[in-house]
Amino acid sequence: MINLGLKDIRENTGLKVWKVAEYLGISRRHYYRIESKQAKLDNAKAEKLSHLFGVSVTEIIKAWEEMN
Repeated sequence: MINLGLKDIRENTGLKVWKVAEYLGISRRHYYRIESKQAKLDNAKAEKLSHLFGVSVTEIIKAWEEMN
């Protein structure tokens, strides 16, 4: 099984960074930093992403933790 990162999950849903950032109430730059693991992914954002992407919170956290 291939491990997907947050960017892969987002791209699979067809969502653009600006749309995800808007949904989370953060800047595009901040979301890029989360996707690239330069910023922390907190539980509240993980829950929102799971809802938006249609995957479990566990999958979101795992995707973020396993990124290079």
